[in-house]
Amino acid sequence: MDPQWRTERLPELVRALASRPRHEALRGHMTELLRSGFDAPYDEIAHEVYLLDGSGRMDTLWGATVIELKSDLRRELPDVLARLPDYLADAAARSRSPRPVTGLATDGATFIAYALRDGALAELARYATDPARPAELVAWLEPLLTDRPDLLPEPRAVVQAFGRMSLTFSRARLQLDALWPPGSKQGFREEAEDAAGPERDPFPCRPRRHGSAMRHLVRNELFGNLALGRGGA
Repeated sequence: MDPQWRTERLPELVRALASRPRHEALRGHMTELLRSGFDAPYDEIAHEVYLLDGSGRMDTLWGATVIELKSDLRRELPDVLARLPDYLADAAARSRSPRPVTGLATDGATFIAYALRDGALAELARYATDPARPAELVAWLEPLLTDRPDLLPEPRAVVQAFGRMSLTFSRARLQLDALWPPGSKQGFREEAEDAAGPERDPFPCRPRRHGSAMRHLVRNELFGNLALGRGGA
């Protein structure tokens, strides 16, 4: 990411996103964010992509990421939940990326990430855009949109990218839930730990569910990403 763009243009862009702009303006803002914030080649960002069976169309597709644009998610979330499973299944069928296919629904003010688990839609994480902290939005999106974080050396940015509310943490938890479903012997022990509440943990952004296995997955993703060159979705 160009430092001048980060300093001069990103704050303005995040303020515009937070205002829930109209659909076409939102599309333009998200395209700029992908291109300037995540080095997405323009010709790799596809708009209005028809599903392979012709039953619908995705707003934006970049690599393994489906982006669903809405005017107001507070009203339109049911539509997202109804349509996104088909979009993600279609994207997975055509994707050549090693990255897991992920959905991102946004009205600019709210970003919600989803994945398919056994054919069902699972929410990974959500983020409320803060115009006063533009770098946080980029940090939150980085595990979804790039192979290499470009984080500012700020604690809040690191927490957004790798803390308990991050996409990195949620992806790791989804993987471990598939191995040890809630209700299993392992799950009962971890649910009891969770019930102890965050006051028992002096580091609330630290993974607790699935214990050392979760920490191992998150650590591997963190250091694995840092060892890779920046790549598109």
